[in-house]
Amino acid sequence: MTRLISRFFLFGILTTGAISAAPFQAGDRVVLIGNTFFERDTLYGHLETAIALRYPEHDLIFRNLGWSGDNVHGESRAYFGSREDGYKHLVRHVQELKPSVILVNYGANAAYAGPDGLNAFIAGYTRLLNDLEKVTKRIVLVSPLPCENLGAPLPDMQAQNQRVISYLEAIRHLASERKVDFIDLYHPVEKIAGPLTDNGIHFTESGYRRVGEALALALTHKSRPSRADEEAIRQAILKKKALFFYHFRPQNETYLRGFRKREQGNNAIEIAQLAELAARQDQVVHRLLKGGAK
Repeated sequence: MTRLISRFFLFGILTTGAISAAPFQAGDRVVLIGNTFFERDTLYGHLETAIALRYPEHDLIFRNLGWSGDNVHGESRAYFGSREDGYKHLVRHVQELKPSVILVNYGANAAYAGPDGLNAFIAGYTRLLNDLEKVTKRIVLVSPLPCENLGAPLPDMQAQNQRVISYLEAIRHLASERKVDFIDLYHPVEKIAGPLTDNGIHFTESGYRRVGEALALALTHKSRPSRADEEAIRQAILKKKALFFYHFRPQNETYLRGFRKREQGNNAIEIAQLAELAARQDQVVHRLLKGGAK
């Protein structure tokens, strides 16, 4: 049954727009940028786990720069500054991580603006790709995902899904123009039996596992291997993700690096230490993937 499901997903994804070849090489640094869909995987780790399990010998390094509510303009990353400041933060964080592969997932938030917002969205996406391509040419655009209709009292998401599809097609066209890879994750996920979300928008842990499988299959063209230690690997990945998240998003940013750094700025040294701890945890993950002990 598992093989049958995998073949079903693979057919659905390949016929709606997938990468031409598996993008991962040994030692790749993979950065995820986008909004809530990527950020919330920090809680579950299923997206990264699904990909890593398919490349146990590659020593892949993942860093998640997802930010809830964000858009192609980096607006949610602005802190107390302007939208332009938020965009600069986004680009700088990507540059600092020196990725060899970038997965980009935007459009879910922007689609609420409908046709009136589409041109500005594509213009912003084009600008972002211009800057990302200065870092690496290996970029995969991942489509926005469908909203789920869970019934009253939650709203009917049919109209929003039509808007999402229009943005998906615009992203597909942009990817074709730019000659970067594109994955339509909307239609395969739409076919997965739900519920996948807790409110029609945000995926549950079970939802992330199933959507993560669809994403990994599209990226790698490989079926998920069966491993008894899969949960141990995911837990090790979750620990690493938490360490990096608090490096990337320290809770007291204003005191550490902002306008109140005169009060606690001396503690900012710990931000770099968290990055070092995340790097050490990568080594734990790699050992487990190769069948070694924690």
